Amino acid sequence: MRLFGNLILPITMVLASALVSCGGGATATERADRVLLWVGDSALLEREILTRIPVGLTAEDSTRLFRSLVDAWVKERLLLNLASENLDDLEEIERKVADYRNRLIVAQYVGEMTEGHVGEVSEADVKNYYQRFGSEMVLEQPLVKGVYLKVADNAERLGELKGWATHPSRESVDRLEKYGLKEAMQYDYFMDRWVDWTQIADQIPYAFGNPDEFLASHRNFETSRDGAVYVLHIAQYLASGEKMPYSFAQGRIREALLRNKLADFERNLTETLYKKAQASGNLKPGLYDPKTGRMKS
Repeated sequence: MRLFGNLILPITMVLASALVSCGGGATATERADRVLLWVGDSALLEREILTRIPVGLTAEDSTRLFRSLVDAWVKERLLLNLASENLDDLEEIERKVADYRNRLIVAQYVGEMTEGHVGEVSEADVKNYYQRFGSEMVLEQPLVKGVYLKVADNAERLGELKGWATHPSRESVDRLEKYGLKEAMQYDYFMDRWVDWTQIADQIPYAFGNPDEFLASHRNFETSRDGAVYVLHIAQYLASGEKMPYSFAQGRIREALLRNKLADFERNLTETLYKKAQASGNLKPGLYDPKTGRMKS
């Protein structure tokens, strides 16, 4: 629903008006601060809308977006005024907003600080962690290596495509990728890397049941639905509960070590600031003594 109908000038007229005013006696600040309309004490400035309209739109699209932005601003202000008049816990809301703003500022600053002070996690660190704790890193879901293909059931050379996918020799894969990709709706070659079983199973419309039992009894699988044929070849698998292979674990280890480094940096930064504030007198005890961690009697 449009709040103002044709009362809002088309964007082309607004821009033309802005250009005409440039030749008058108004200052640049006055031109930039021209008020489109008011809702109570809140004013919507022309530049607030114009700066949000991308360059290159047609006059019709610009006008439509202009009106939409103004309408949205008015609706928000009207609802805000209504809520402000009827809510009893505005102070609590303001406190939450202030807390969120403070956390956002701190997070932004700490993030910028860590970029220059926290280095990358080395491959040696990752390997050392895996050597120490790899036996504790076990799979919650199976991992698989293989080939997955989804193709239309009326595709040319369908039989050959299925054969190449389920018997993926180097020659078969070359043929599949040379001739089959034009026909394929989905294709994933993961013979050279471990993939979480659910990542593959979620793409196939079939109830596999217990994944370990399925993988123990299948090397090739095919099903069809809604005009598509799904073909899966399992070359290798690791069952749930087995040790996570290094090639699969290293990304998780790297992320965990980086999180630890970031946490250490933030903790050291906070402790340094704490000590400096105490030494300079910027952090002073009131009823609570931050140095002893006790309340005064």
